[in-house]
Amino acid sequence: MKKLMLLAVLVLMLASCGGRTDVTLLGLYDAKDYQWHKNTIYIKLHWNYKKPDKDTIVVEGFVEPFDPRTGLHDVDLEFVGLDEKGEVVNSATGRPKDNYIVSPISRSPFRITMKLNGRETDYTIKGGYYHYIAGQQPDFSAANYDYIQLHSDEPY
Repeated sequence: MKKLMLLAVLVLMLASCGGRTDVTLLGLYDAKDYQWHKNTIYIKLHWNYKKPDKDTIVVEGFVEPFDPRTGLHDVDLEFVGLDEKGEVVNSATGRPKDNYIVSPISRSPFRITMKLNGRETDYTIKGGYYHYIAGQQPDFSAANYDYIQLHSDEPY
């Protein structure tokens, strides 16, 4: 019965999108389903890893604004492999599915694949993005650009 109700809700939500296929549905992503997390003042990231073979690692997750008053756009992500000293030894880039991420559709999935070089001992995500106050016009000014740091104590 739960599955039938979920299907009915999903159909209603899709129907209300007016045929749009570029919308990420809100209830599909929950932070508790992910092992890794990183927050800044404006953005939250959640992800899991999987290794489909010995030479490849795939990170799948989602990004969301830190609070409902904030919108995000043009999020660039870099999935990095670190060596035992914490130095970047490998990387791959990607972006969330949605270019603009704002409430109520405030979560956007991403997937990045990286070929391993054998020097990686740990992994994380860094990047950059623009933020704005929800309901206002987004812009590309430097004042609205923020970084997802490699390490939480990294200076800007």
